Amino acid sequence: MYGFLILSHTNPYKRKNWYRFGLFSFAIGLIWVFFIHSQYLLIVPFCLIGIGFFTVHVEPFNIFTSSLNGSNEGSYIGIFNGTICLPQILASVASFIVFQLVGKSMPGMMLIAGISMLIATIAIRVIKQDRPQIDKA
Repeated sequence: MYGFLILSHTNPYKRKNWYRFGLFSFAIGLIWVFFIHSQYLLIVPFCLIGIGFFTVHVEPFNIFTSSLNGSNEGSYIGIFNGTICLPQILASVASFIVFQLVGKSMPGMMLIAGISMLIATIAIRVIKQDRPQIDKA
């Protein structure tokens, strides 16, 4: 519902703010999983995680493709996809080590993920969002 109600009606030049909001929601949801021990109260963090999950999968591509002019767009998106997949593979491999460091605690892993999302939320400031260039040829 979040995607249909909010993101589908967003001004293309405010996507960065919604991306920041989604990452922050994701971070808070992940961090709360560490602190909440009631299965009924976990509904709230998992709603926040759902908002973040949707945003993380949609907004980067929206921001990226709105800056392209259509020429070689498929190549650029393929390279962009690689910059997403490679860190995920490295994080997956590193998780075997990190899991041992947090005492084999799954909530501890969620806390680390939440802190990582907070860092990502702050890092959004460096994204420069340009208007698409239109060829006059």
